Amino acid sequence: MISILGINYKSAPIEVREKFSIPESDILPFSERLIKKYNFSEIVVLSTCNRTEIYYYQNYYKAEESKNILLRELIAFKQAEDVDTEGFYSFHDREAVKHLFTVTSGIDSMVIGEDQIIGQVKSAYMYCTEVHLTSAILMRLFQKSFEAGKRVRTETSIRKGATSVSQVASDLCYEFYDSVENKNVMLIGAGETGALTANILTRKGIGSFTVTNRTYSKAEKVASDFGGKALPFNEFSSQISNFDIILVATGSQTPIVTEDIIRSNFSHSDSNRQLIIDLSVPRNVEQCVGDIKGVKLFAVDDLMEVIQRNQKKRLTCIDSAKAIIDEVVDDYINWLSTRSLKPAISTIVSNLELVNRIEVESFYKANTPEEKHIISEYGTHLTKKYSRILIKNLKSMADDGKNSGYLEFVNDLFKMS
Repeated sequence: MISILGINYKSAPIEVREKFSIPESDILPFSERLIKKYNFSEIVVLSTCNRTEIYYYQNYYKAEESKNILLRELIAFKQAEDVDTEGFYSFHDREAVKHLFTVTSGIDSMVIGEDQIIGQVKSAYMYCTEVHLTSAILMRLFQKSFEAGKRVRTETSIRKGATSVSQVASDLCYEFYDSVENKNVMLIGAGETGALTANILTRKGIGSFTVTNRTYSKAEKVASDFGGKALPFNEFSSQISNFDIILVATGSQTPIVTEDIIRSNFSHSDSNRQLIIDLSVPRNVEQCVGDIKGVKLFAVDDLMEVIQRNQKKRLTCIDSAKAIIDEVVDDYINWLSTRSLKPAISTIVSNLELVNRIEVESFYKANTPEEKHIISEYGTHLTKKYSRILIKNLKSMADDGKNSGYLEFVNDLFKMS
């Protein structure tokens, strides 16, 4: 059974989502516990600023039981016993497949049709594959999800307008300031989201760009990519007043920009304004920073107002995108169903061949070499013929593997003991 347990920006606020964020370093120990303790076969963990979703394949538990096991283990692993879990959702089999394809296509994103999610899904899948958490079922599933995502983006107009949180953050800068040509920007963090935002602002002619990161070499790399300069991480707080726009996008589990840092270093006046956009989950800027005079703070969830302005351009593409997704889902489900027939087909073929071999050998004692050859050839012919007939009937009766009851019946029917 293919299943998913998840929580996203639509089902829970950031205060809940950040409690269940799973950094890459935690994926393997968390997954190994599920594999060793509960015999889960394959796992892929997707954790972004907008969602944490765990895709898994197992055949030991019924749907609801597997969901309860996973949720219980996740709560314990994140030490979140007192956190509200009503926002978690779960899907199984076809619905789980369809959900993944919808996510990868950008339809389930905060910004409909955004491109960043497909890269995030690929990164999650590649990491889990590299650490041997996936096999044939989820490998095929995620490869088909990339196919669905590509087709939706190329065969519909879903990419019109802003297609990523980074682009929306850039738009927000232009709404806050009449012009950004003379504005100074500091990016805290050297990850993908921050780099994408930096790229967009640079192309739009931002005044100057400075990057700071705990690993200075990474800050230098990102800064050089956009013609900016790097700032040692231990100096950013004292320099923060020199910047009009501050973008925060790191993987820190605790706030980096605090109220004390801003109050101690920012000049408060009616003419002095500072825009801070926190793109991190968990949040890296203390919420009370937004209460400081002259400072405007936006967190990930606050971007929804800008995002909604772009939604109408993409909503007209949803029906076409869903039709494509359904087509690719059918393709995957058919592959999965046919794959489930293989054990039964193998049983039919191997047992008929065994019967043929035993019966033919009983004739060998009383026949000439020529007769033995004729008997052997005829036995092989009958074996192949009846194998084809039985397999054809099996596929028809089992609806190409979708009716699992017939598979169990066939396996019992062809037992040799």
